Amino acid sequence: MDYHDYRKNLECYQVLEQLHFQTDEKKEVVIQQLIDAANKKHQLFEENNAILKEYVDVYEKEPSLLDEKAVELLRNFSESILTEGQQKSPLDNMTSLRISKILLNYYEKIGDFEHAIELLERCCVYDLINREHLESAERSPFFSYIDRYQKKYDSLSENAKIKFLILYFRSIIDRSNLSYALKRYKEIQNFLDEKATSELKNPLARLQLLMTRLNLLNIINEICRCMEYEKKRGVVYSGSRIDISAEKEYLMNICQLARNDYAEISIYDRVMCQLIFDEFDYHAGNISLEELLSRLKESAEIKEDYNPLEVYSALFQANCYYMEYLYKCSTYPKEYVREKSMHVVDYVLAESKKRFHENDFQKNYYILMFVNAASNILDFSYFKNTVLEITIYTNKALYTHTAIVKEICCVILQYILEHDPAYLSGVCGYKEEFIRSNPHKIIDLMKDCAMFHDIGKYFCLDYVSNSYRNITDDEYEIIKTHTTNFEKVYQGMNTPEIICIKDCAFLHHRWYNEKGGYPQISHTENKPFVNILSIADSIDAATDQIGRPYGKENSLEGLIEEFCSAGDARYSAYVSNLLRVDEIKEKINYLITEGRKEINYRIYTSAENIGIEDIFYGL
Repeated sequence: MDYHDYRKNLECYQVLEQLHFQTDEKKEVVIQQLIDAANKKHQLFEENNAILKEYVDVYEKEPSLLDEKAVELLRNFSESILTEGQQKSPLDNMTSLRISKILLNYYEKIGDFEHAIELLERCCVYDLINREHLESAERSPFFSYIDRYQKKYDSLSENAKIKFLILYFRSIIDRSNLSYALKRYKEIQNFLDEKATSELKNPLARLQLLMTRLNLLNIINEICRCMEYEKKRGVVYSGSRIDISAEKEYLMNICQLARNDYAEISIYDRVMCQLIFDEFDYHAGNISLEELLSRLKESAEIKEDYNPLEVYSALFQANCYYMEYLYKCSTYPKEYVREKSMHVVDYVLAESKKRFHENDFQKNYYILMFVNAASNILDFSYFKNTVLEITIYTNKALYTHTAIVKEICCVILQYILEHDPAYLSGVCGYKEEFIRSNPHKIIDLMKDCAMFHDIGKYFCLDYVSNSYRNITDDEYEIIKTHTTNFEKVYQGMNTPEIICIKDCAFLHHRWYNEKGGYPQISHTENKPFVNILSIADSIDAATDQIGRPYGKENSLEGLIEEFCSAGDARYSAYVSNLLRVDEIKEKINYLITEGRKEINYRIYTSAENIGIEDIFYGL
């Protein structure tokens, strides 16, 4: 096969992911196009796997097969899947990382450190992108190469020296260990002073040094904000600490150097820079909190000459910080903070719906920051619709999956409420008598659990797609984080209802018998809801041939037998056997056939998000 087809397939896949239809389009036309797109996606999946097997897998398994011809081919393959323009980025980050690792090992083996540094820089960048999702991940292992390469600095060409400096600058940032970051920065500064490198005149090297200083200041701001919040609450802060008064002269020097470079260097996000400088001025005691809040409001204003990244920063980041400082650092009354925050959330929601339509890394990252800040202040009943509006509802494939899972859950739950409500005893702390008397409250809670069970996946989709090729082990680790990402989305008050929603998000991929699945934690009193959701989630994934083409379509009958024959292993035997009840089976069978078509049609042709109202519940 031709590796050039890989890029064509990726671009084709992106087009298929962005299908749009007119609101008056006929239902049969929409459904047929979605089915055709799903079939095409599956074809691309097979072709891409075949290309990777021929060009990448073989050299990962047998590096000794590499020769100059193969190396040239892999370099060309890697270049072919980069985006066009000045800011090149890979269309498939993980494949680019895999190729770069193969080439890095080859160049190291033959002692070609000029090319090795180029590939090391790529490995570090691609690896850092992947690690954005892994909270507990250690620093990138590729940074361990730096000390070894530093010894060869004087013998490198000017171009290689510049690449090494860029890599060196990137290596210091460690959000979990500020003391290490400061120590590393001082080492770099000593290295630069000792070498007096002319390479720092290079625009890319200077830009990366500026970004390093800004990132360092940004970490300091985050830690200071957390320390101030914990002090306000009367809690001892247990994270990484910094004494700004003790380090003030040194840190002010870093800030001034960054300001000087910022004034001379063209940078792609002026809003982000100004936010960092303003926050640091506050924590260093140069301005009051009121002055900081005023500056943040000013930064949140979107100007005509802003590029897309600056629009994201102004809309999401500046408003996020405004709410964070109102809530964590001010002494304003709670009602005042809540009122101001609601105004901010309403504004951001309206602007984001008006301006942004497709997912991308920067947008999703900023949305996550924003909703996390809002969750500290706003009650869940207000917060939940806002979050769904700017996350789940904007990704039509994920939205249809979520809506169908909700409907399946409600069918199963309704039957249990009518025939065996005692099974639900303990969910959300409710007793059987309360459950019998309040079925609608139980159903509403189940709907919330279903709508939020995959909220964390929204923030993985910009990194990992599991339908245009086989995922790697590293990507699987990223996907597994989607269950616990609920904590990143919502950090407000943990009422019993919120705990139930969180448990369903956390545990819907955990096996019933806790001998498999993820994450490695135990079930809770909310296990009956998790049991229902786990089966509903799997039924949709295994039977969907319209939106998410995972492979060969399974029949509901076959799935039921598979679930029941396994007993209390992956799934609850109790819930599995309920699927054999004619009333439940007929309703679910309708949902995954004609119902699926109707749900897809409504979502794909709706001019506005259609919300979480019931589509088929009660049939």
